[in-house]
Amino acid sequence: MQPSKPSRNKVGQILGKYSIASVRSWLARKGLRTTMGSRDEMTTKVHDLVDKEKLTEDDLIEGAIGIEEASAKRVYLYRISTSAADLEKIDAQLEALQIPLSTERTPSVSPTKKPKMMYALNDPTALRVKWNEQHIRTKVDKKNERFDPVPEPKIVVLVVDKKTGLVQIRYDKPGDKHIHEIDGEPKAQAYFDYYREQAENLLGLPLEPIELRTGLEKTLKMVPPVVTVAHVVDEDEEGIQSKRTQKKIGKDLRDTKAWNQMMQDPMVRTYEEAPLRWKHGMTGGKLTREVFSNVDAANGQVRFDAHCSEEEIDYVLAQLV
Repeated sequence: MQPSKPSRNKVGQILGKYSIASVRSWLARKGLRTTMGSRDEMTTKVHDLVDKEKLTEDDLIEGAIGIEEASAKRVYLYRISTSAADLEKIDAQLEALQIPLSTERTPSVSPTKKPKMMYALNDPTALRVKWNEQHIRTKVDKKNERFDPVPEPKIVVLVVDKKTGLVQIRYDKPGDKHIHEIDGEPKAQAYFDYYREQAENLLGLPLEPIELRTGLEKTLKMVPPVVTVAHVVDEDEEGIQSKRTQKKIGKDLRDTKAWNQMMQDPMVRTYEEAPLRWKHGMTGGKLTREVFSNVDAANGQVRFDAHCSEEEIDYVLAQLV
């Protein structure tokens, strides 16, 4: 007996809290391209696909998980030791902390001000943990001259590759008000630090930050180019930091005389930050569209756009580390 199809209301409950862009991108990756201009239209069109048996409820749940764990994330990168002894410490630490282990990923539900663990998956190759919490975004109502508090769920995902030692902590952008404070005030850094401490506690191992200057420089200098870039922040050996910007829409900074002159300058430079648009035609089919990422090399952080997938994040990070 086939399971019953989810109602339109159920479709809205599963996908209604996600951005239109992220749902549209998820559908496109499944070969179901469609247009939608509002959340109501989005719900209707997805329900139509379910009704036509092009999507199942399990597909919707899988899509929801993928969106909330990869969309619009700020990803901080670290390394851990991959020695057999250290990897054994992870299992021992999870057992000592009495962390309940799951067998599959699950969607975020019922966020509160206090962080909650949604699931923890652990096997010989990877550890993956998801938390949620509720923040407040202050919405400015200019017409009525007031500030309205808007609750926003936030998702944080820890992804540990035990084979390579690469650790990702993926964060949603912090809201204006939350429980992570410094001197009594909500601070983004306190939010980021909290989950880094949680990750180290779960692993029982120190996290070594990764700086991405070398990877960013390699990417910017690849020929033929694999990315397009509008501006680059660099720092020379005398400590002078410069931001070079191409203001002509659709043009690449590296096509300018100024960039070519800089490439011929013998002065040693480091590359600190750049917004990169990865050319899918240069990826051997690993990307199916242009993917945006902003690389903050000094802080080991990569910011992705609002409709990235797990596979797109992993591809970009692999090029940079």
